[in-house]
Amino acid sequence: MVHKEPSLNCKNNFKAFRIAWLFPNMDIVKDPAYRIRRYNIYKELNKYNYLAVKNEMFVYGCKINTIDFNYFKAAYGEGDIDKFNNYLKDHFDIIVFFNVSEYDYKLIEKLTGLGKKCLFDHSENVFKLPYEDEIMNACTAISCCSTSLASITDSYLKKIGIVKDIYIIKDSIESSKDIIKAPTSTNRAVLMGGVGNIVNIANPLLEICKESGYDFVTISDIDYNKEYETKKWTPYTWIDDMISCDVALCYNDPINFPAKSNIKVTTAMALGLPVIANTIESYKEAIMHEYNGYIAKNKDDWVKYLNLLKSNELRATIGLRAHNSAFEKYSIKKICLDFISMISNIL
Repeated sequence: MVHKEPSLNCKNNFKAFRIAWLFPNMDIVKDPAYRIRRYNIYKELNKYNYLAVKNEMFVYGCKINTIDFNYFKAAYGEGDIDKFNNYLKDHFDIIVFFNVSEYDYKLIEKLTGLGKKCLFDHSENVFKLPYEDEIMNACTAISCCSTSLASITDSYLKKIGIVKDIYIIKDSIESSKDIIKAPTSTNRAVLMGGVGNIVNIANPLLEICKESGYDFVTISDIDYNKEYETKKWTPYTWIDDMISCDVALCYNDPINFPAKSNIKVTTAMALGLPVIANTIESYKEAIMHEYNGYIAKNKDDWVKYLNLLKSNELRATIGLRAHNSAFEKYSIKKICLDFISMISNIL
């Protein structure tokens, strides 16, 4: 059963809980899924230690937890698996899994058999990986990053005879509330995203920008392209690179990637950048068309809205509305409280 994102006004009483996060690797800065959906929530929970009374990370290759055990090394015969399992059983109420492997599956089976609650975070529209079905069947509940992914996951599981509680935990924004883009007289449109996204859609957006009289800029792992300006994404420079531009372009293939999260849109909105996005469901949930951004259905729409946003007054108005609505619905505090509400429901 799909649960909409937990309400801050829900009637259930929050109870203190103990939570363990099992990270399969340390790509926390580089990998947005690990950083945004996992590490950032873990850090925010530290501020609520009267609720998350025990909040620990167990990461492959790192001794940052209270016992000398590196999660996932045990899968390769290193470390005492039973010792780790007993530690989780004795010290935590809920254990959060992200990885898909035989070891994770066996660990979930043992823990749920002992009455522990196991949450599996399913943040990509990917199915039929080895042990993925078994993990989703054995876990207590599943969290998804978008309404679409939750629905797709629910339909997939029901087809193979699995009924599971699925919660929508949307991606939180990361930028500071104090940063709001001031409108300028330049016309620079920016696309930020992963390598695959940039490679597949940069050229069509470049042509749209040329037709509309905009310079085209990308921020990604690709830091050089002779046809347009490129910026290398780093955790230290991406905000300055974003706000050096005037309009944010957000696109994902609605056929092949219909279940992507809100993060591309809400990241730009939080900085006060006017956003033009395509028709991905999570983008439409974040944008009130023509109020705090624009939804483009075709090339003519992209050109039309880029031309409209040459007005500094319109940029300022749309950008401020975008900033305010992004922090209202997608701040780390809001998403963390949704997460706490989900945990309360599960427990």
